[in-house]
Amino acid sequence: AVVLLPPGTCEQAVRDLFDEMSAALAEVGAVLVGGHTEVTATVRQPVVVGQMLGIAESGRYVKTGGARPGDVIVQVGAAPVEGAAVFAAEAPERLHGVDRDLLETARRALETPGISVVEAALAACALGATSLHDPTEGGLAAGLHEMAVAARVRVRVERERILWFPPGRAVCDALGADPWATIASGTLLAAFPPDRADAAVLELQRPGHPAAVIGAVEQGTGVTDTDGAPILWPQRDETARLLKERLNIVPQRVEKMLAHQKSLEKEVDRLKVKIASEAVDDIEADVKTVNNVKVLAKKVRSEERRVGKECRSRWSPYH
Repeated sequence: AVVLLPPGTCEQAVRDLFDEMSAALAEVGAVLVGGHTEVTATVRQPVVVGQMLGIAESGRYVKTGGARPGDVIVQVGAAPVEGAAVFAAEAPERLHGVDRDLLETARRALETPGISVVEAALAACALGATSLHDPTEGGLAAGLHEMAVAARVRVRVERERILWFPPGRAVCDALGADPWATIASGTLLAAFPPDRADAAVLELQRPGHPAAVIGAVEQGTGVTDTDGAPILWPQRDETARLLKERLNIVPQRVEKMLAHQKSLEKEVDRLKVKIASEAVDDIEADVKTVNNVKVLAKKVRSEERRVGKECRSRWSPYH
């Protein structure tokens, strides 16, 4: 794996990151082999790039481009799970209208239900899948197009049968995001021969994987719904679009904050000068007061001495 870390990353953070990677790899029986780690100012948060290599001991592996006309498309796992978590973490100030329980579920979506499709993919492979694909950026729409392009076929989808992740739909609706084009990690798309699809769905559901038949593979190209209306291939993921819009607002806010800060600094400098000037005036006044008191005290002492002398001379027994 290649690990890129932002400046200021401490050693313990690096150790924690590698511990997490090792634990995740252990869950699927994989190991970390080689790689490169560096600190670079080109990233603002840790970035891990990995390449998975393995050996199919049985000699059978399932390609994304294996779907054939007549096959049935099965969705395993609801969508958009990762999109829900990303929006809940990055745009909470715009989600006040979302039900509190749904929003909390969205925040925890990376852990529950999670975004790993390893178990579901292994099960689908054993059940006779002809094609497997895990849609990520671009959501379900992009994933379906990628399957179609890889297999040189057309995919026809029944929109009403899509398995939506309720918290994901809720945050997408609140933000004006298209759930079809929102990052869908945690979902698996599989193609099965028509005589195996229903049994495969039941077997996938048995251990708790949500699964449903959502479409079919046909001769042709592209992705459409059952009415023939095209399901467009997103130009970019909705999380990228909305978060970029959000980030574009930040520099404007920063500029306003900096301008306000400069204004405050000028006001502080002005007040410092005023305070210093008033302090000088106060000191001069205090000095004058002290001097006046000193003069008055001197007169009082002088008068006391005069009166004392007069009293002593008047009441002296020797006078």
